Amino acid sequence: MKHGIIMITLLFVCSIICYRSIKNIKSSLNILDRNNENKEIKEEEKENKKEINISSSDFTVKKIIERKEDHKTYTQGIFFSKDYKILYESGGLYKESSIIKYEYPSLKLLKKTKLNNNYFGEGIAQCGEYIYQLTWRENVIIKYDLNLNKIEELNLDDNLFEGWGLSYSNNVNELLATDGSDEIYRLDCNNNLKVISSIKVKDNNGNSYYNLNDLTYANGFIYVNIYLDTNIIKVDFNGFVVKKYNLNELVNYEFNKGILTESNFRFGYVLNGITYNSKKNIFLVTGKRWGYMYEITFNN
Repeated sequence: MKHGIIMITLLFVCSIICYRSIKNIKSSLNILDRNNENKEIKEEEKENKKEINISSSDFTVKKIIERKEDHKTYTQGIFFSKDYKILYESGGLYKESSIIKYEYPSLKLLKKTKLNNNYFGEGIAQCGEYIYQLTWRENVIIKYDLNLNKIEELNLDDNLFEGWGLSYSNNVNELLATDGSDEIYRLDCNNNLKVISSIKVKDNNGNSYYNLNDLTYANGFIYVNIYLDTNIIKVDFNGFVVKKYNLNELVNYEFNKGILTESNFRFGYVLNGITYNSKKNIFLVTGKRWGYMYEITFNN
């Protein structure tokens, strides 16, 4: 009986020692994991800081992402998936237009769907479980599933002169669109993207802004590319421009890297493509056939 009690006691003591040992090992491993994770984050931040030598009073560059796989795309529009792990892009030009799906932020090419040679791809956005892509002068909107399988073609509303930019809105059942004029249109996702209303964009002096191109919604405002311009404007839903940001330093960076030349910049390889990541509170911007994408925050 005594031997049995001794054995039980020894087993109990051993189990406590083993439990504490395992717990200590797990704690050590967790600490190592956290240290490794923090080390990776610091190394990434260090690498980013090493590469980022862009200075501007209008914006701050958080990260520069090289386009290694598909930098020839004539970017017409970009947007993130809802979990921000996928980036979709629309490429333009006749015989070259496409819609592309990337892993983000690696920009690993996942899928590329080419458009009909007679279509010039323009802005893209997601509404519900579908992706919509505008075309320039073809008066057609192409509807896809999330894996870029074409579902159908819709007619562009007659209120839009052409198809330019497209973005999600502050309403889950709406998209925002531009047609190169001074207006932003609200489109109804439940009614084949028919126009609900439009917003004329102007400054406080009543001066209109034309050539409105790709755009994105963020925190109650609409941020809009102006075609052939290095400015992005911040617009409220009354149409007033409350702020203008000059992104010319990104153009200079592309020049310094040898991506842009004076001739192809004049040909149209300009700043275009903007979308917002609410999880990281950053904007992603790029340009037509640029070599890089830029995670930025706007100052004020």
